[in-house]
Amino acid sequence: MSLLPADQTFVDNFLAAIAPQEAAYRHVGLSYLAGKVGERFVIRQARAFLNTTAPKLKSPHFQSSNVRAGNYSLTELNLTIRGLIDELIGGRIGTPDGDLYFQAADGDHHAASFIPFHPDGLQTQLRFNVLTIMGGQLALIRQPDIDWEIKAASPPYDGLQELANELNLGPLVDTTGRVEIVAYNVAVIDGYLGQVLTSKYALRKVY
Repeated sequence: MSLLPADQTFVDNFLAAIAPQEAAYRHVGLSYLAGKVGERFVIRQARAFLNTTAPKLKSPHFQSSNVRAGNYSLTELNLTIRGLIDELIGGRIGTPDGDLYFQAADGDHHAASFIPFHPDGLQTQLRFNVLTIMGGQLALIRQPDIDWEIKAASPPYDGLQELANELNLGPLVDTTGRVEIVAYNVAVIDGYLGQVLTSKYALRKVY
């Protein structure tokens, strides 16, 4: 599995953009939601959050017959940021709870895009660098079957979207697997106080 040259350029540009502050990203967490395809759990949606401070809370791991979700630090996965990208493009991430798969599109390729000034950040005058890696087409989620399965699980959730919200994954996209790698500001300047604030004070809580 690989990226086409244009998609590889997006990855290279993202890595170049975060390189000056990469050492500050000491707490990188991967939140994911995966569905069962055959005997494998395939990532439907995931986000890797590059933070300078540890999250206050860690989401519990969840697994039912057809759904698996949770959060891993890159330390737990023994990966760097570049290593995570390589594993995603390779189509498989090894975890302490078993492999997660990220299937490619037709032609055995993944796709990528890079937004250096993500709209979510601009709303609060912060710069978010966001790399998105996209996989192949996914089967539609069987509803209401899956939601009932999640409601009956332990711990229970109201449905798939509530589980995704717990992991800060945003609205679910049914058709294509995707992983967003979100690099937040390392510091901002408070114009009122006239001083530099680290992301510990400037950024909202993320996983």
